[in-house]
Amino acid sequence: MRTTLVGFVMLCMAQSSVWAQGTFTGNLEPAYESTIQPLLQSYCNECHSAALAEGDVDLFAFKTVVSVQDDAKTWLKVRQMLDTKQMPPKDSPQPT
Repeated sequence: MRTTLVGFVMLCMAQSSVWAQGTFTGNLEPAYESTIQPLLQSYCNECHSAALAEGDVDLFAFKTVVSVQDDAKTWLKVRQMLDTKQMPPKDSPQPT
């Protein structure tokens, strides 16, 4: 699951430059809704929702793939935190 989230983030970032050029060819929205949002709900909601937003990160403010692409800085930070296994915290449930 960690790989799925990291892969999705990278795909969004790669697609964002294509999107800006008007040649976006993929449709990531169904994957975001059916796969990524449930992962975020399971592993990130406790600390990174509007109610708490630790580190000033509210991952549930991102309702669409376009909103993810519009804030590449946050999602690159998410990728870094996942890659270095700083998130989720060691005492929290871990994605496989």
